[in-house]
Amino acid sequence: MSVFVEDLKSRIRARIPERRILLAPTDTFYSHRFEIPEDVAPADRRGAIALLLEGESPFPMEHLHWGFLFDAKANRAFVYAAPHARLAKLGMNNLEGFFHAFPGFVTILGDTFTRRTVRFVAENGSVAAVYFEPGESIPARVSARRVNDEFMSNEAVLATRAKLAKAVPGGEEWAVEEGVFVGEGIFVEGERRIVCRHRRLLPADNADADTTPGEPGEDTPAATGEIRERPLALDHNAVWDADIRPPEWGAKTRKDRRTSRYIFKATVAAVYFLGFLLLLQGFHFGLGLYNANRAERIAADQPRVQRINDTWALASRLTQSTEQDLAPFRMLELINGVRPESVYFTRVRATVYNELRIEGLANAVAPVNAYADRLNRLDYIGSAETVVETREDRTRFDLVVRFSEIPRAEEAAATRDDVVMGSDNPETED
Repeated sequence: MSVFVEDLKSRIRARIPERRILLAPTDTFYSHRFEIPEDVAPADRRGAIALLLEGESPFPMEHLHWGFLFDAKANRAFVYAAPHARLAKLGMNNLEGFFHAFPGFVTILGDTFTRRTVRFVAENGSVAAVYFEPGESIPARVSARRVNDEFMSNEAVLATRAKLAKAVPGGEEWAVEEGVFVGEGIFVEGERRIVCRHRRLLPADNADADTTPGEPGEDTPAATGEIRERPLALDHNAVWDADIRPPEWGAKTRKDRRTSRYIFKATVAAVYFLGFLLLLQGFHFGLGLYNANRAERIAADQPRVQRINDTWALASRLTQSTEQDLAPFRMLELINGVRPESVYFTRVRATVYNELRIEGLANAVAPVNAYADRLNRLDYIGSAETVVETREDRTRFDLVVRFSEIPRAEEAAATRDDVVMGSDNPETED
């Protein structure tokens, strides 16, 4: 089973590209800063920049990986390029497998400064000094050096940073930030949001000191050793302009990713809809069980309902009779009021105007005797005599009830209030 699961995972990975981002070493790029005419439309901007770069580049354009950053307020573009062969020597000859590919210095973009400032960043084996003019979001220039240490130790990074700091033009007023922003990773969060992670590294003799105070509009620099996460300061279109791969590939990839997002959203919607259908099916199934249970309860209550209906029908017929015709029924009603639930009448006959002869069944002898005793205790009963016969676990009885008078139901109720109604045990009446 585990072999099958691993094989399935490998197939899924082969079909779904990993969201890896390449940060190429900054020292492999050379850069230019161009003024872009204001009448150049956004759709034509890349073509205009390509012409400017072609005029300044010592390499043919088809041999370059290049991209650019654009400042709309200043109408300037910062363009960077690296020959294919230079990246291939570092093992970066297949860039299509990455979600995005940038030079390492782009991870610190996002702040603007009120004075000329140099900020240092270490990414993927190189340290870059990034120069910013006041109020501009793109670099004025970038210089970089390779770190002479395979493990990028703090000492080697700081030593490389010191060499770059010495190269800052002395005749110009540049505020040089302390320390280096050491890259700790870059990853895609959600569908498009790219997050950069940095660690602030300060010299050992200044590790406990505060960093250079931030200017208005700047983020407060992180303290030494602090890990800070911040989104890449490029919008969706600027991200693709900054990507160093060919624009034709980028256009196709953007279309494919957009289609993939639609498919993913449609799949998620289909899953939710399927879940909703399953929920409805479960509700329908539960409703069916409830209805079946109700039907069983109705069937189980049918005998009781039938008895109620029969009593109501009997009462209806009694109300339609004359006073003389009602006498037997009134007598039956009076004795039925104290009848235990386990005693049943199977046949009732009125022999004379004040006498009833009853045949019936009970589950034992005791309820029949208790019934006769109750009848004899009523004021309007002259006598109640029983003949009981038990056979095959069934008790049959003949009961003869003679009334001394036949009162109305309201009057009879007052005279039997002291009789325990419906009990099978005569002891409970005491």
